[in-house]
This record gives sequence, structure tokens and C-alpha cells, in this order.
Amino acid sequence: MIKNKLIKSSCLLILFIIPLIIFALTGADCNKVVSGGNENIKPVLGTWKLYKQSGALCDVCPNETVQFFLDGVVWNTCPGAAVVMSRFNVLYGQIVYVDGGPTYNFTIGTDSVGNKNLEMNGVNVSRHLWYKFISSNDNNPPANQNGNKCPDCVNSSIFNKK
Repeated sequence: MIKNKLIKSSCLLILFIIPLIIFALTGADCNKVVSGGNENIKPVLGTWKLYKQSGALCDVCPNETVQFFLDGVVWNTCPGAAVVMSRFNVLYGQIVYVDGGPTYNFTIGTDSVGNKNLEMNGVNVSRHLWYKFISSNDNNPPANQNGNKCPDCVNSSIFNKK
């Protein structure tokens, strides 16, 4: 009788402890996935100008600029056009435009002259983009007096999804 109680107690203890150990080992990564992550967005923050592209180019214009902000907002701007505003995350070495947008593997490097470059290779789109670093930006998008962060922006369809 005592032996049966010890076996039941041991089994319950093991069944309780093993999941806790597994959660402790994987909980941080799970939290990134559940919360939308942004493991380290600092390297991509700032303004970048497109200088080379290949693949499916239907919605990328020559000389496009992209601005990544600390609050997860990204502005894509073609010369002479309105800003297209979206949201992004940085997770596991990828820039992810949230709510069904494109995902890119990315690397940040330096050319022979010391200029910083961003290379984005499409994961769910057939697109390869290269940007040169223009200026840093560790802030959120600027707001006008009414608090609107981009009064002249066109919200992308992925930005408006709920």
C-alpha cells in the first residue's frame, strides 16, 4: 500500500517536473514567438536606400528608401510618392512584415569603404534587395501636433489587418 502511494507520488512528481524543465529551457523562445518578438531590432533601425534588386520587383521601385523605427513601424517610400506604412518584427535573423506581409532573411555588412549595407533575401517572395545605410534612427516615427505619426502616409493592406 505504501509502495503504491510512493509510485503514484513519484509519477506525479515526474510528470509535473519534466514539463517545467522543458518550459524553462524553451520558454524564452516561445515568449518571443507569442509576443511577436523583436529579438534585436537595433541593427536595422534607421533609413536605408535601395541600390540593387533582383527577382520579383512588382512593388519595389528604384531608389526606394525604407525607415525602420523602434516601435516596429516601417515606412517604405518611392521618390515622389506617398509613404507606405507597415509593421515589422525582427525574429531569428529575419525581418517579418507582420500580418501576412513578406519575410526576408537579412544580413548587415560593411563594404570596402566602410559603408553599412543591408541585404534582404525574400523567404516567401522571390525578391533580393540591397540597401545602403543613410542615417540612424533609434526613435519612433515623428508625430505632428495632433499626434498623427504619418499624416501623409498610405497604410499598407498588411498594416490595416486586425
